[in-house]
Amino acid sequence: DVGTGSGCIAVSLAVLLPSARVCAVDISEAALEVARRNAARHRVLPRLEFLQGDLLVVAQKKFAEESLDSIVSNPPYVSERDFSGLQREVRGWEPRLALVGGERGLSVYERLIPQALRALRPKGYLLMEIGFNMKEEVLGLLGEGWDQIQVKSDFNQIPRLVIARKRST
Repeated sequence: DVGTGSGCIAVSLAVLLPSARVCAVDISEAALEVARRNAARHRVLPRLEFLQGDLLVVAQKKFAEESLDSIVSNPPYVSERDFSGLQREVRGWEPRLALVGGERGLSVYERLIPQALRALRPKGYLLMEIGFNMKEEVLGLLGEGWDQIQVKSDFNQIPRLVIARKRST
């Protein structure tokens, strides 16, 4: 789980997939501490590994290339220009680092997708949440290393999740 924040995705995966080995990565040590507490609360702490670092850079030092089965991420995807228009409850509560993905909101995707291509085993999956009106731009970043690309919509029929499988070699 890249950019794990509070760990809700990593913890949920550990709960739902009891045989899975789950790694939660975040650049913020404070966020990782919250994720650790949430993992303990849900009794999955021993099955999670927490790594502090920028996207998959730290994981690449720990795991061999092409060794991960899947990578999930709910990265920052708000653009700089849209940040001021966010609801005050969001803007005032969540750290800016967890929300803003650069000028266009795509900076994390631009870095994460090539890193994921190197880290995933052939036929491994990348799952990423996307922001409103980002579908075409994120799909354009995937390139030729991916197949079986799907986009799932949320309950309001807004494209919200991109799923891509790494091509087999």
